[in-house]
Amino acid sequence: MNTTLPFEVISNEKKQEGKIQAATDVLATIKEKGFEATQYDSKGYGEQKEKVRTGRGMGEAQLAYSTRRTIVTIVDSDKLEEIVNAVKSAIGGGVIAISPMDALIHV
Repeated sequence: MNTTLPFEVISNEKKQEGKIQAATDVLATIKEKGFEATQYDSKGYGEQKEKVRTGRGMGEAQLAYSTRRTIVTIVDSDKLEEIVNAVKSAIGGGVIAISPMDALIHV
């Protein structure tokens, strides 16, 4: 077995890199359309769990959480469909939640 420790990348780390790239693509897509966005990194406690290498790469531990990325933007209602379609094509999978905004107050 050929190993490249301590620089070994396990499958979950590769998936994580893909998620980071997807988030970057979404942010770029939103910016191209002329809107701003904010990204939040959080930990989710759902069915999906992350695995990490332990010790010298010989063991594997399952974390109690998974890393999530949430991107928030505010879009005019007449541009909503255009932004949704652009984000869908950028990520290829995930969740898009749409909520009406009755008021926006700058403080």
